[in-house]
Amino acid sequence: MQTIFSANGLTVVGSCDSSSNITVDATGPVADNGELRIQGDTATGGPFFKNYAGFNSASIVSPVSADGGHSEGSGQLVYATADGHVLTLDYGFDWGTVGNATYHNTFVGCTLYGKAVYS
Repeated sequence: MQTIFSANGLTVVGSCDSSSNITVDATGPVADNGELRIQGDTATGGPFFKNYAGFNSASIVSPVSADGGHSEGSGQLVYATADGHVLTLDYGFDWGTVGNATYHNTFVGCTLYGKAVYS
C-alpha cells in the first residue's frame, strides 16, 4: 500500500496486486467529524455512489471498485471536515495484464491518476 493523500484525518492509500487488481481505500479521522461522498463509474460494475455523514477511522471505503475485481473508470471524492476543510479529488483508474489487446500488450499493472484540490 502506498499513501496517495493524507490530511485532516483523511487517508487515501492504494496498491496493485499480482493480477493487476487495483485497490484504493479511504479511511477517516478518529472522531466522527468528517463527511465523505464518492461517486463514479466503472467499466465492469457500472455507476456507484457512497455517502458517509459520520466518516471516521472505522469507515473504510473503496472509491474505485464496485465489483471487487479488475476495474477501470473514474470518479470524484469530496471530503469535508467540521472545521471547514474540503478536499475534492477527481480521479481515474485503470489496469492492464499481459495479453490485454486494449493496451497492445504494453501496460501491465494498475494506475490511479487525477488531481486533488484541498483547502
